[in-house]
Amino acid sequence: MAADRRRRRRAPRTEKTSILLVTNGALTEKIYLEELKRRALRSEAATEQNFAVKVVFINGETDTLIKKLSSPHGDTKSYDEVWLVVDEDGRDRHPFLDNCTRQTTKARSWYGVVSRPCFEVWLIAHYEQVRRYADQKDAQTHYRRLIPDALGAKEIPSDFPYDAVGDAVPRSHLDGTPQPPLEELPPMPGTGMPHLVQRLGLVPKV
Repeated sequence: MAADRRRRRRAPRTEKTSILLVTNGALTEKIYLEELKRRALRSEAATEQNFAVKVVFINGETDTLIKKLSSPHGDTKSYDEVWLVVDEDGRDRHPFLDNCTRQTTKARSWYGVVSRPCFEVWLIAHYEQVRRYADQKDAQTHYRRLIPDALGAKEIPSDFPYDAVGDAVPRSHLDGTPQPPLEELPPMPGTGMPHLVQRLGLVPKV
């Protein structure tokens, strides 16, 4: 009887990992990350790794995001990982990435996800290969050509090809340009989003 009870015992569940996704992009980034969360929580990785995901928008520059989140009222204590998704916006993001590293402790990891020159690079990669862009406006013009005319530059179509996320990873930077580690700036054009979708189990790690 005791042996039967032991056999019927369930395998111990791994402790839940709480992941916070933060962006200062009120429209495009927030919409995309909410869908990313929905898909991630339905994935096998969510079951196997037992993680929870929350998406938050905070208005302001990158230093404002970190200041608010790291304050006593920042509400990050209940999370194991904090991912900050931001654009380059013509600014040097090395200090931002360094700041994320400094915020990391044994209890909580902070990661900066930078898109150069902007988040539209990642969206374009779901449709086709990115190109060289003179600036943020150039990349946004490319994105607008790929979506219906009725939509604005900061909108995502209802039929956006989210399922092409696996193809977006290699297409989000120029051919022959490797994806650097997360703690380094991505190439231009490029983005740290491949690291996030890999972490959430939506594409295999390479």
